[in-house]
Amino acid sequence: MTRQSRGEGGGGPLLRYRLAAEPGYPAGQPILIRFTLENMADGDLWVLTWYTPLEGLMGRIFTVTCDGREILYEGMMVKRGDPGSKDYMHISPHGSVSAVVDLSEAYPLHACRECRVRFRGRIHDVVRAKGTLPRKSDDHEGMDIEGNSVIFRIGEG
Repeated sequence: MTRQSRGEGGGGPLLRYRLAAEPGYPAGQPILIRFTLENMADGDLWVLTWYTPLEGLMGRIFTVTCDGREILYEGMMVKRGDPGSKDYMHISPHGSVSAVVDLSEAYPLHACRECRVRFRGRIHDVVRAKGTLPRKSDDHEGMDIEGNSVIFRIGEG
């Protein structure tokens, strides 16, 4: 059974994320979003990269709204078994890891005045001891995490 956590331990959150984007992008061009996952804890953490930008766009991991209308995910959907050790990423105490994804590869984005993007905020497994990797899906300890959203415009060609 997957446990649910708000990502807190020892008085505060274990993880948080930050998104970064340009203020505007030309229509029809890549829309690059930087995702950074920060370890707020005093100890090492290993996070399952599945369903996060750390593995790329492999599912509906963002909420994307342009000019008030939700833009539906049209990218790859992946069916999974149990993860392997390579599916986890190490984050040092108070360290961070980052990845850049191109939203235009999975979302049909057109010219708009205001596009807002937010990560859905779910890490499906967080491990504190490397020796316990990998874990079967039934043993995952999932965590909801907080972070920011980004707003940008998409202009005509």
